[in-house]
Amino acid sequence: MTNARSLPVLALLALLAATVTAQAGEPLVGSPLYGDGFESGNTLAWHLRQPPLPPPTAFRVIDLDLRDPHVWIDIFPFGCVDFTDDALPAGLGPSFNESLQTAIESDDDGDGLLDFSLILGFRPFSETGVDQRIDAGCGLCTDPPATTTCDWDRRVAIPRTTSYDGLAAGLCLDALPGTTSGYDPPVAPTLAPCVVTDIGLVPIVIVVIDGVPIILEDGQISGSLVGTPVFRLEDGLVRGFLSEQVANSIVLPGPAGDVVLSSLLPGGQGSCAVGDDRDVLDGRSGWWFYLEQVAEETDFVGD
Repeated sequence: MTNARSLPVLALLALLAATVTAQAGEPLVGSPLYGDGFESGNTLAWHLRQPPLPPPTAFRVIDLDLRDPHVWIDIFPFGCVDFTDDALPAGLGPSFNESLQTAIESDDDGDGLLDFSLILGFRPFSETGVDQRIDAGCGLCTDPPATTTCDWDRRVAIPRTTSYDGLAAGLCLDALPGTTSGYDPPVAPTLAPCVVTDIGLVPIVIVVIDGVPIILEDGQISGSLVGTPVFRLEDGLVRGFLSEQVANSIVLPGPAGDVVLSSLLPGGQGSCAVGDDRDVLDGRSGWWFYLEQVAEETDFVGD
């Protein structure tokens, strides 16, 4: 049994370049040949050799909820508990999604900055563009949220670059067939008008308490457009794959003993959950992660 109070349920999203390996904790693959950061995906460094970039139209993720898979833990004497959306019993702690939202909306350490900010920087923002540039990464955003001003947080990771498309009609992004488990609420698709990043170019990294990195492969982010001009991305989807091998290797510390990440996921090593949420990608077992997101345009002072 695990002490629920010590469970590191707070997950923060960041973005890294495609040179990050699928094995959590490993270094970047290869070394850049040039000082402009091209091979690493850090195109923000190109201004060392090129004219300065125009400022991005920046959106900050203001709502984020895990939809699939769910996370479970065995708590004495309550048994196996799904704490994805519901608080832990007997006041032992908030739900996973509540913990995540608290980090987005609050300044728990009192440093004047919101505890977690994910920034999407469009260069430029285009409702119907093809292969347009987007920089994404963690942000330094002032508290309170209503008047926040943001910059890139390079202490966590250098902002990374990929491309995105704007769609005027049709389906933007959805769960892959056969990769969800029927949870309520379900994984919802993102519909046009919308924007969606290219697949696989920017793996998503979930950074857990104590800095344990969890890399989701084949990452994509989407959002439906709201407003004229657009000021909000709603009904967005964050999608990425976590291999079982990686999940088995990630150990989360706690006073009552270590917690292996896979033990929180149905079908994983030591999981108490009934059922099996595992999927397969390129012949490897793991889990497709789906998170619902909302982002709003924000004041941005970074480059």
